Amino acid sequence: MRHAIAVGVSLAFGALIGFRFHTSALEVLLAIALMIVFAVSLCWISVFVGMLARSSGAVQGISFLVVFPLTFGSSAFVPADTLPDWMQGWIAINPVNHVIEAMRGLLVGPEFMAGDTTVAGQVLWVLASCVVLVAVFFPLATWAYRRKI
Repeated sequence: MRHAIAVGVSLAFGALIGFRFHTSALEVLLAIALMIVFAVSLCWISVFVGMLARSSGAVQGISFLVVFPLTFGSSAFVPADTLPDWMQGWIAINPVNHVIEAMRGLLVGPEFMAGDTTVAGQVLWVLASCVVLVAVFFPLATWAYRRKI
């Protein structure tokens, strides 16, 4: 529910300041659902860290170390093709980059996506990333929780 509210507020604020969707309502709903699924999948990293860390400050610090390369090593702020060559390998596998490209394609259209990727290809990358994140961090979080009690 928290992620749905965050996505809803972000999109509403964007629309309030002038953002306009250039795709169908179905594609916008798919983008919202995809973002929520990815956010929930990514949360399992924080759950795992939270089970291991001794304080909330430690969780916040460690989570920042995870989120920083994911966010700043993506096309969130600059076009991916303008980043240095040594970052291109990371950009290609960074799940946040695929989420961003999928959101661009689903909210404003494929003509605004970087490179020669397709919306469907990016959505599949995101879904595969979600499966991997949950497959790795759900069992680790469960193990850490059982170890703690």
